[in-house]
Amino acid sequence: MILKNRGKQMDKVGIVVLNYLNYKDTIECINSLLDIEYNNYDIVVVDNGSKNDSYKILKDEFSCKDKVEVLYMSKNLGYAKGNNFGIDYCRKELHVDHVMVINNDTIIEDKDIINTFLKYKNEGILLGPKIINLDGENQNPVYYSSIFKVLFKKFAFFILNFLNLYTLVRGIYRFFNKKNNKVNTVNKEVNNRKYVLHGSCIFFTNQFFDYYNGFFNKTFLYFEEFILNLMLKKVNSKMVYIEDTYIIHKEDCSSEEAFSNEEFTKLKYEIVGVLWFLILYFIPYTKIKNMTSEVE
Repeated sequence: MILKNRGKQMDKVGIVVLNYLNYKDTIECINSLLDIEYNNYDIVVVDNGSKNDSYKILKDEFSCKDKVEVLYMSKNLGYAKGNNFGIDYCRKELHVDHVMVINNDTIIEDKDIINTFLKYKNEGILLGPKIINLDGENQNPVYYSSIFKVLFKKFAFFILNFLNLYTLVRGIYRFFNKKNNKVNTVNKEVNNRKYVLHGSCIFFTNQFFDYYNGFFNKTFLYFEEFILNLMLKKVNSKMVYIEDTYIIHKEDCSSEEAFSNEEFTKLKYEIVGVLWFLILYFIPYTKIKNMTSEVE
């Protein structure tokens, strides 16, 4: 479906893609984004302090593409700050109305994705599509029954790592947890208590920026979507899952490239994210807003 202009200027959309080391997936992602059937959008690629030749390769690859800008950060600031750098650039330099943050290990096959998001822009201030992994499962929205259960799982996996059982147990957990990926409700409003949007693709409508400037900045990697949901709850707003559009998610390619077999490091970041969630539960909205304003 393509929405008609009807004499009004089309909303401008910024698309932020964060790269760390894994430039091959980033190139594939951007090439799929360039085929989107919407005229008024720009792509901002943020290289998050890669120690390889990512920035140079990406800069050369897209030097002739007017819709693509490649930015460089001198050090890896993590997922939240890296994406906030791109969001800030989109809003201040490109003057966009909305921002879509998407993982670099994704592929856009639905060329009407932006039009679909804009169709639902007044339904919620954060929107998310179907996210289909390579096994054909829908990862969105993410179910969780209790933040304390999530915290317990993180510490349990942390201990299992020392026993060299983490990979095995994670595989078993994912196998029996497939039921959480099956969501049949069209355009399901995400329940603040039980569901959050998957972080690999989130569409930030202009309404979001009336309250916050981006992600909460104190996490490095993982759990950002749970914190976003808490942030929205504090301003009586909501996430909305849109079943009318979808992306393909190759899943964890960037983190695997960055950490190789360092499961300890990944679990550490997950636990830090959970602890920040618990802290933020007691922090007022205004202070959280100031934290999302910090861009290095």
